[in-house]
Amino acid sequence: MANYKTNPNPNYSLFYDSRGEEEKSPVEANEHSTVEVNSSGTKKLVFFGNANKVFELEDLLKASVEVLGKGTFGTAYKAVLDAVTLVAVKRLKDVTMGDREFKEKIEVVGGDGS
Repeated sequence: MANYKTNPNPNYSLFYDSRGEEEKSPVEANEHSTVEVNSSGTKKLVFFGNANKVFELEDLLKASVEVLGKGTFGTAYKAVLDAVTLVAVKRLKDVTMGDREFKEKIEVVGGDGS
């Protein structure tokens, strides 16, 4: 597992699988978000808000998870990565928008309002 930082505020992440879509360029990171793309270019892990990248996609997939709720765009989970790292994750389904539109939506959701 990755080396985690103690953070009293949970990290908020979005995960989506773009399999079946045309190849697109990765979403760019800014002060509100960072993005990880696996080697095939299909799965993306987006961190936003005050979150620092403190874990890898592999760590998230191994975590103890609890379903928080299901909505139109996907399922929300609470994931416990270790004794000090708790994250909220939204796994999006049927993402058919391009990376630029996705990035804009993430900035709205994860932005600090400034």
